[in-house]
Amino acid sequence: MTIYRLKISFADNPEIYRLIDIKPEDNLEKLHRTILKSVKFEEGELAAFYVDYGIKKSEIEISLTDMNIEEDKNVLMRNIKVKEYLKNVNDNLTYIYDFLNMWTMDVVLQKKLENPTAGTKYPAIIKSIGASPAQFDSENNLFTENLSEEDLLMLTDLMPSKKNFSGDPSLDDDDLKRIGEEFMNFDEEDDFHDDNYQTGYGRYDDDDY
Repeated sequence: MTIYRLKISFADNPEIYRLIDIKPEDNLEKLHRTILKSVKFEEGELAAFYVDYGIKKSEIEISLTDMNIEEDKNVLMRNIKVKEYLKNVNDNLTYIYDFLNMWTMDVVLQKKLENPTAGTKYPAIIKSIGASPAQFDSENNLFTENLSEEDLLMLTDLMPSKKNFSGDPSLDDDDLKRIGEEFMNFDEEDDFHDDNYQTGYGRYDDDDY
């Protein structure tokens, strides 16, 4: 049995990394959950893996949940095996968790193990280097001063308190947690498009999407 050894490092601080052993037949959703466990992040936020991240012509998004109204364009983690995009040593993916805080990590196939340790349950976190950043550290909170009016309206509408974000430059920990909970409560038909914001909880008209 072949096992993949993956190196997961924070893009903005590669000295913080984790080594994860996983079966190549496991799906990317299982890898996603193992990554969160390895860095001690809470589940519940949106996430995606990317092939050729930032390269417009070849970029592929592999989402945790349905995010695209066109079903034939949805590529979901649960349907994709690790080995489909990580085939050779040094092949890589970009993993992004929590699109408010944009935790970005590099996923690299470091080596293939042909003789794994007997009795090991996979996926397995085998090495942790560097302390993980606090998931809701105020220094990493979303700053709203550069957001559009539509974005500010959406954030205001997400908050039960109807907090006015245009008068407050940043979100505190409680704000981020509440917003994350609201995102998880959206129905699948709820789509987002900044140019067509409507009143109500995050409802966007996607006719011209």
